[in-house]
Amino acid sequence: MTDKDDGVDTRQVTKDEAAFILGGGGKTKAKLCAVSGAQIDLSENKGAGKEAGSVLHIRGTTHQRKAARKYIEFVVAQRLGPVRIDDPSAHEDLTILTVPADTVSFITGRQGSFLRLVEEEWSALLFFLQVDPKRPRKEVDPYATERLAIFGPSRRRRGAELKVMAAIEMKLPGYFTKNVGNAISSEEGFATDTMTMREEDYSYALGRSGSTRKKLARASSCIVEYVGRVAYFCGNKRQRQCAQEYLRWLLLQRVGEHVHVDHKGRDDVTLIMVPSHCMGFVTGHKGSCLRGIEEETCTFCFIEGAADDDQDQKPLLIFGCCEDRCLAETLVWERILQKIDDHGAEYAGPSRPRKGKGKGDKGGKGRHQSVRDDAPQKTWAPREPKEGESVESLTITDEDAAFLMGPAGKTKRKIAAVSGADLELKTHRLDLIGTVEERARARKYVELVMAQRVGPVRVENPAEHDDLSIIEVPADAVSFVTGKQGSFLRLVEEEFGTLLFFIDFNKTGKRDTLERLAIFGAARERRGAELKVMAAI
Repeated sequence: MTDKDDGVDTRQVTKDEAAFILGGGGKTKAKLCAVSGAQIDLSENKGAGKEAGSVLHIRGTTHQRKAARKYIEFVVAQRLGPVRIDDPSAHEDLTILTVPADTVSFITGRQGSFLRLVEEEWSALLFFLQVDPKRPRKEVDPYATERLAIFGPSRRRRGAELKVMAAIEMKLPGYFTKNVGNAISSEEGFATDTMTMREEDYSYALGRSGSTRKKLARASSCIVEYVGRVAYFCGNKRQRQCAQEYLRWLLLQRVGEHVHVDHKGRDDVTLIMVPSHCMGFVTGHKGSCLRGIEEETCTFCFIEGAADDDQDQKPLLIFGCCEDRCLAETLVWERILQKIDDHGAEYAGPSRPRKGKGKGDKGGKGRHQSVRDDAPQKTWAPREPKEGESVESLTITDEDAAFLMGPAGKTKRKIAAVSGADLELKTHRLDLIGTVEERARARKYVELVMAQRVGPVRVENPAEHDDLSIIEVPADAVSFVTGKQGSFLRLVEEEFGTLLFFIDFNKTGKRDTLERLAIFGAARERRGAELKVMAAI
């Protein structure tokens, strides 16, 4: 499908149907949009009286509109009773999962809460066929089964299917995994591999609230789900291989075995040599800081080799996609530099003199040198400018540095994302790395952000800024648009990769005045942010 296929379909719906399609807080409509890919809007049928209902507008490609219409019919059918699908094979976007009848209430959850969670996580549409959720059976045949329909793209359907299977397996151990063992698919494209786990490994591989499993899934871009004591890996061949390797390395760490990775030929790893005296500060108490970096950047990180091998530097491995690894690398270097600055020391690199009696110099140094030679990405210091780039340094105060960094470095990363330049904070100095245009944008955004710290921001000659859009906001809507402590504006910035703030703000708050909201960024992203704010107003 191409953009030329975009069009609009309309459908008359009753007042009750409109309320059902909209759902609580608009959640059902949002779900239908996410699953189908179409844009769905409801408007009143103005020409036929209040009881005439509403008009449903469906925008998108031919395929998206067709899917949206079908899903809407299924949702509306649930309002009246059980849903029937006469020929499941006719739906290429459908997976049917057969489940024990006595687990239907369990996996549905109170008022459908569990199925709604699965739908939200995987952007899929789930409902039981020929089962009336409003009138559950009082007596259930333990050998009877029911059919759960899962609609959506194949990858999302598989993720939702495994999530439901894992829930059923908890209630009925062995139902899905009784005859499942280790299996590797030969398919290069989307397929499923399985790997059995020992009972003592399961809790460690799962993590608190599934955090460890989710970390492995994010870093490998693979669907990772534990159905009982069997790990399912779904994705293309490379994704499945990475996820399985990450899990094996993780389980080796559990029993204290040293993990050594052959870096040669790998494109999913970044290596940072961390000075020994910075290691505890980088990892945090019981690894809490490193886990925080993993969660924020969707990466998988660990220290290679033994923790007490008396080496000056220890290799920290970061696994994930290139963009996520770069972000994690920046956060790690920020902690290293912070530790060095706090102690007044300088990081002298691989040749830094060692403390102590020099025990094991030859063997240790040689091993780590070979690791560096094999690493596909050599990351010994904050990155150097590439061809066509250069470094520009700005002098800043400690107060400005703290303001630019923001909570967990979010403000600095936001400026970098909008400008395209890299920002590196040093003692009383901010380095801007990028092309001439990227550095100019970054410098401008840094000045605007620092201006917010001392008072209203002013933008001289807005027409001269080709990266600026301005929205006029009613004064009595400013607090609503801003949100608590700027929360709504920060959400819009994060969603669209833009920079938003009010300029020449008048604190009198007169209801009949207008305030100006500045939006900086690329044209497409600015327009998205602008529409988001307009919708809120």
